[in-house]
Amino acid sequence: MRNSPKGWRYFAYGVAIAVAANFVAEGVRKLLRDAPTAEGE
Repeated sequence: MRNSPKGWRYFAYGVAIAVAANFVAEGVRKLLRDAPTAEGE
């Protein structure tokens, strides 16, 4: 079975973007939880 390189590239991009988005979301959520009054500090 032959797989399309372009298809694999898009698949890899999708996975990387999903992982990065999840990581960023977790980081932002953690920052907001740890320092909710950072601006007023």
